[in-house]
Amino acid sequence: MGWTLDEEIYLFMAIMTYKPAGRDRNFQMCCLAYKLQNETKLSYSISDIWKRIKELYNIELINENECVPYSEKPCEFSLPGYFSPIRSKEFPRYEPNLQISLKAKFNPEPTSKLLDDNPPCPTTHSPSSSPSSVTNIAVPVSAKRIRKSVRNTALERDKSMPPPTTMPTVKPVTILGMEGSANKLGIGVIRDGKVLSNPRLTYVTPPGLGFKPTETAIHHRNHVVKLARRSLLEANIKPDDLDAIAYTKGPGMGGPLQVVAIVARVLAQLWNKPLIGVNHCVAHIEMGRLVTGAQSPIVLYVSGGNSQVIAYSGGRYRIFGETLDIALGNCLDRFARVINLSNDPSPGYNIEQAAKKGIKFYELPYAVKGMDVSFAGILSYLKERAPKLLRTGEYTQADFCFSLQETVFAMVVEITERAMAHCDTKEVLIVGGVGCNMRLQEMMKCMAEERGATLCATDDRYCIDNGAMIAQAGWEMFHVGMTTPLAETIVTQRFRTDEVEAKWRI
Repeated sequence: MGWTLDEEIYLFMAIMTYKPAGRDRNFQMCCLAYKLQNETKLSYSISDIWKRIKELYNIELINENECVPYSEKPCEFSLPGYFSPIRSKEFPRYEPNLQISLKAKFNPEPTSKLLDDNPPCPTTHSPSSSPSSVTNIAVPVSAKRIRKSVRNTALERDKSMPPPTTMPTVKPVTILGMEGSANKLGIGVIRDGKVLSNPRLTYVTPPGLGFKPTETAIHHRNHVVKLARRSLLEANIKPDDLDAIAYTKGPGMGGPLQVVAIVARVLAQLWNKPLIGVNHCVAHIEMGRLVTGAQSPIVLYVSGGNSQVIAYSGGRYRIFGETLDIALGNCLDRFARVINLSNDPSPGYNIEQAAKKGIKFYELPYAVKGMDVSFAGILSYLKERAPKLLRTGEYTQADFCFSLQETVFAMVVEITERAMAHCDTKEVLIVGGVGCNMRLQEMMKCMAEERGATLCATDDRYCIDNGAMIAQAGWEMFHVGMTTPLAETIVTQRFRTDEVEAKWRI
């Protein structure tokens, strides 16, 4: 059943009257959706009303599933007229300044009365009265400033004209995201939460070698333009369809970051699009929340350059614990070089596959310091002992891979559980390149189930660095006006997660 003209006009007036603002806007909007569903003639669910609000007016609020707990709370304002409102008596503090009543069908008289310099006082009617008896309308303060010449010409309507058949729709927001903080180069396109394209290339080095910033930057420079063209082709869009270009500002390796930032600046100026500098860590979190539907989880972010336990609080993503030296992914990558494992498709993946064949457990140092962890000592311990034990045949490569995984994963699961207990959270989200390791997900799931919580995790399409996650974070930032002036589009190699003000979540 579609929305009728009368229903959409009423919805429009309700939103314009009670447009949410401030720290309570999520609560206010949920109250509005609840009252529209329960105290009016709208035969729609709260979820349907919320979705229609989002479609028509591009108001970004909380997930519709959260309307249920909010609807349990008392609503602190009343609805306008037209569908027999029930006024709140207990919470005058949230009483809005503007009360609007509207006739059952669109009529030019109320529209012109909105511009009257001396309006009549608003009237309300009982549930038994007819909507057509409502004639008085309150005047917005801003309406008084409109000149009479404009009022008497542009805003007067010929009564013979038929009413509009549909409300204006809002153009969907499309963001191009560019990622290149390490050896992965990805360019993706997001349109209102839908991934239109997400191609990615990886700079792979021979076994036993890592990737150097200079060589990685050359790889990105040679492929970034072709990958951008491919991303637009796969998304079936043109540059004119984009609303903004997001790029990785940091953290990461300086050379690769610079290549991507420079190309993003050039494309933004060629196509006349705003730029958005995105924190790489925050992008992982926002993509994980989008894909899994997690609302406010404890986040374990583990990758080649970062290892952090994070939770959202007070407008920022707060770091509860992290590595004191090298990252978990870096530990795995460097151990793969010690035992000469292939880097194709990645060292971590090859360690995971080898660990499945491991039989003997080799005891390693267990370095947990409160909410922090240390991996450098474990790596040094293995560098010193593993080659000799491999030569004697006492242990195999698979045994060492198995032992390393079990030890370091147990460490990060432990500190994640502490954060969940502290925050009393029932969701845990794993993001970052190491997050697609199935053994890590298995261990985290066991812990979560023991606590009555839910594990949220994604596969390698979105766990590993990609352009879509930068586009998604840019999409969130774009909606709250967080664009980056051209003069400030620098890169920051040490850009911490808690430095970002997450305005889109306030």
